[in-house]
Amino acid sequence: MNVRLVTTWNAPCGISEHSAMLKAAVEAADPSIVITPDPEALDPARLVDTLRPDEAIVHLNYHAALHSRWTPEAVAHVQSSGAKVVITFHDTIGEISPTDLRANGDDRLDRLEQLAPLVDALVVHEPCAGFQTARYWRMGVPGPEPPIMPQARRWAGQPVLGSIGLPFPWKNYDTLASVTRAIGWALLLIAPGATEAQVADWRARNPDSLVLHRFVQRDEAISLLSGCDATAFPYTCANTAQSAAICQGIAARKPVVATAPCRQFRALFDNPLGRTAITWIDALDDLPFTLSHLVPIARVSPAISALAEQDSWASLGARYADLYRSLAR
Repeated sequence: MNVRLVTTWNAPCGISEHSAMLKAAVEAADPSIVITPDPEALDPARLVDTLRPDEAIVHLNYHAALHSRWTPEAVAHVQSSGAKVVITFHDTIGEISPTDLRANGDDRLDRLEQLAPLVDALVVHEPCAGFQTARYWRMGVPGPEPPIMPQARRWAGQPVLGSIGLPFPWKNYDTLASVTRAIGWALLLIAPGATEAQVADWRARNPDSLVLHRFVQRDEAISLLSGCDATAFPYTCANTAQSAAICQGIAARKPVVATAPCRQFRALFDNPLGRTAITWIDALDDLPFTLSHLVPIARVSPAISALAEQDSWASLGARYADLYRSLAR
């Protein structure tokens, strides 16, 4: 079975990374399925012109900023060619319905409301009010990698805290640097695209810091995080959909600290295992005590390991493979 995947590809962005893991996981689960990423298919008309007869499924890895041309008419046009359409929708707003959003002048879920009745399958990363037919599959957690301890000799005897993600201010890397210095921890930050000024500020706040501001491949990133004693994601953000960065922290199988009010963690906070496995804080002021007194230093965290297995990409890949097969019958 052949699947055309509409996505960015080989780009430093979350949609591209999600697509790479999707392709690897599905093809590992069922080698008879071949997923072909098509970054040019951001234009649906071009996709229909190039769709092969043996491509039974078009999978749209949807992000509003990238796929504005994928209107209901475009989806119907693709389906008229004989292909089934699957959408993984990355711009959800959880508990708020499109009707309630519109009442407040917000139309960001209009496109999802338009597409949901048309597509052959819809996948979301968090429970979504008004979309009961959507498959709710949390973001996948990558597999484990052998740990690498960054600068182990210089950091001997110090716990090491790790974090990863694009360096937006609401990720509070400056706070991580200051707090780790205050409690005697070293810090590893994997922050692709960080400026020299940002890196200098973090290193000034905690001289025992290793900051990588190049793009780091997923297996290397997880190896580096696995060499830390814990990872932390103290985001103060109202953005939508589940964070992919925290999934790499979970993949490291060490204790994970995260802010409970952050919207990007809602799917994990609402899941019973996620609620207990992750150490949740209510505010940044809780971080020093949490790291100093509530995070156990151990080779692995059994609770986080269980969460990683529950939400593994291996399991998610098998789900997508089952979905593709059911639609192709």
